[in-house]
Amino acid sequence: MKKTLLAILLIAFGSTITKAQSCQAGFVSSPSQLYLSGINFHNTSTSTAVPGQYVNYSWTFGDGVSQQGGTSPTHYYSQLGTYSVCLTVTVFDSINNVTLCTDTYCDSVVLNSACINNINIQGNWATPSSFDFSTYAISNFNYQSIAYSWDFGDGNSSTQSNPSHTYASSGTYGVCLTVDFKDAMGNTVCSATDCDTVFVDSMIKCDAGFNQYQDQYTQHTINFNQTSLSLPHSYSIYTWDFGDGASGVGPNVTHTYNQEGTYVVCIQRQVTDSITGISCNSMFCDSVVVDSINLIYVPFCNAQFKVDSANSSSSNIVIINNSTPSNGSQYQTTYLWDFGDGSTSNQQYPTHNYANQGLYNVCLTITSINQTLDTCIDTYCRVMGVDSLGNMYFKNGTGFTLNVVAPNIGLSDYLEPSTSLYPNPAKSYITLDLGSAAIESDTRWYLYDLNGKLLRTDSIKQAETDINLLDMKSGTYIIHVKSETKVSTHKIQLLR
Repeated sequence: MKKTLLAILLIAFGSTITKAQSCQAGFVSSPSQLYLSGINFHNTSTSTAVPGQYVNYSWTFGDGVSQQGGTSPTHYYSQLGTYSVCLTVTVFDSINNVTLCTDTYCDSVVLNSACINNINIQGNWATPSSFDFSTYAISNFNYQSIAYSWDFGDGNSSTQSNPSHTYASSGTYGVCLTVDFKDAMGNTVCSATDCDTVFVDSMIKCDAGFNQYQDQYTQHTINFNQTSLSLPHSYSIYTWDFGDGASGVGPNVTHTYNQEGTYVVCIQRQVTDSITGISCNSMFCDSVVVDSINLIYVPFCNAQFKVDSANSSSSNIVIINNSTPSNGSQYQTTYLWDFGDGSTSNQQYPTHNYANQGLYNVCLTITSINQTLDTCIDTYCRVMGVDSLGNMYFKNGTGFTLNVVAPNIGLSDYLEPSTSLYPNPAKSYITLDLGSAAIESDTRWYLYDLNGKLLRTDSIKQAETDINLLDMKSGTYIIHVKSETKVSTHKIQLLR
């Protein structure tokens, strides 16, 4: 009698688990922002399950690849085309080993591009009808070679990667470049076309110009940025008349007016060909309105440190604590270092030894109290380490030493050249201007994000260099200029 009753209870318990369930498959897709040939799939399926049941997702991506599990995967295709993607949702009863419900949803996704082609055009002011052409072309598909096909819009063409072309007459020309990424068999795996307009004028022009915006931190202060395009093998001198009897020099300047009003500001640009010595001049004037605004409060303390790359090595990273203000008669400032491995220090210039490899998020927090007992707290963090090649990021192997020094220690080789970047903020490109400084043969620029990741680099061969930012997202970046004897670091803002 007891055995019969137990069997009845088990049957009743089992019937509550295997009750009918509902499931409906669904998804939406979008291009990946991190990988050109990737498609993101967002699972919109609905299903119900109780303890003892589980939901399985089975994907087929239409290119012979399938995946078990994963609610919202990203798939990378090796060829362009249209693919039928299917998602099957199944609810299982793991106790009774039965399928409770299953549903399949299919949709088509189109991959029509997996490469980028952005052309760049530079004019030669000494020969106004001549232009230098280049491109920034990348692809995520495996390829062996790139074929270039330029159409200069006047019946002439070129298959070079960075050609030069001289137009026979003035006018407006549409220039197009098609790049074909080819595999080892010569087949095109990806193709991209970009076009731009060339204006050919027989007159030599220096084209001075500037934009302006009011400083948000200081009353009656205007920031001026020159907006002229750079010209090859040349250097420029900029002089400013602020309309109130004051003047300035340089491509980007700031001026504070004594009183409100409207002023006529003029910029004069003198461009000199470094090869021929020929010069030209151009002037541009515009009205500036100066009035009072609600200022943004600026904290009086700033936690900051930077890497002294000239004096660092693969086993010893030297960082400079250039936080402000320092501890003294006017400020009481304390320091708290977090080395990212569980160790801390309250010294201003500590030394710390790391025992293990890896990435370390080093943070400095300063607390400063001024004479009126106002308190300011600021924190600055940066990920750092050393790799096996001596590059300062992380180290494969044993640990390394982090040595914090004062701003006036170890800087004999840390010389700041008179470099400038404009326009800043930038939209599509930014010009790196070394001014009149001599260009050493090993001078290069490096573009980093705020996490210290190197995005790209190139050598510098002339006083003014255009850096293409068309494929970059909006945000803040770091440009590092370095030669054998000089180094300079600049923060830029990219706005779309």
